[in-house]
Amino acid sequence: MSSPRRSRWLPAAVLTALLAPRALAQDGTGEIARSIEAERARLDLPPMQASPPLAHLAAELAAEIGAGTTLEFEPIGGVELLRRARSLGYAGLGVQQLTAVDDRSACEIVEAWNERLPGSEVYRRPEATEIGVAFGFVQDLPLTVVVVGVPVSADPLRKKWPGVAPREHLEADLFREVNDRRFRLGRPLFLRSARLDAEAQNAADAILWDVAKDGAGLVEDARGQTLYFKGAGLHGTDPGYAIDQWLHAYRSTFVGLERASAGVGIASRGQQGRLEAVWVLLVQPAGSAQQ
Repeated sequence: MSSPRRSRWLPAAVLTALLAPRALAQDGTGEIARSIEAERARLDLPPMQASPPLAHLAAELAAEIGAGTTLEFEPIGGVELLRRARSLGYAGLGVQQLTAVDDRSACEIVEAWNERLPGSEVYRRPEATEIGVAFGFVQDLPLTVVVVGVPVSADPLRKKWPGVAPREHLEADLFREVNDRRFRLGRPLFLRSARLDAEAQNAADAILWDVAKDGAGLVEDARGQTLYFKGAGLHGTDPGYAIDQWLHAYRSTFVGLERASAGVGIASRGQQGRLEAVWVLLVQPAGSAQQ
């Protein structure tokens, strides 16, 4: 997915600008929440709960946007948005934002979002069950900010890949298949590191909520080289496909190192046909200063 662009409709911030006097505008946060609940009920999704940290974040975003001098603004990316939510005490796994500058009714604003959002985005996600809403102004135009969040589930079944296997089993399968490919290519096997597993898992969680990342990619930093693949449907659930993409696009990283430690991470959201997953392999060359 491409990086967010300045436009009338944005993937993580929906912007509709219609002229309205400030004096006639009313705070519609409650009606916005009820309209969103109506859409979730139509989709047979569980109701959302009000989250004080997310409401605080929505209010901060509304104040920042309202302080600007233009109707065009960049939405905050998923990783930065989650960092800010956690700094306010939110303990969930991910957050997403919607923003409207619009003088229509709350029902009409949500209906416009319903028409333009992908099928399982933002408040249509089954696992997104917490919400914060704030109201403000951009110049004289009414502003609504919605932030939804995915809480940490107490249900032990949520720790499993939907209908397949516990995540730790899939991580073992991924690492085993990575080393199997290395062996067939005549390369030394990677040495698995618990520390790199933890860092790879953190990377997978962040990439899952980063709208700018999709498909195969490579990130190089002080930790080492992080290969990731983010996909949906059949490709998203197949670690072999992820490895194929890494070999095609980043072969030198995958097979070039003689000896290295590595860790793996997996993150997913949705279920059944809506499943989206991230596979991560973090490789650190032998003798690295981080080891």
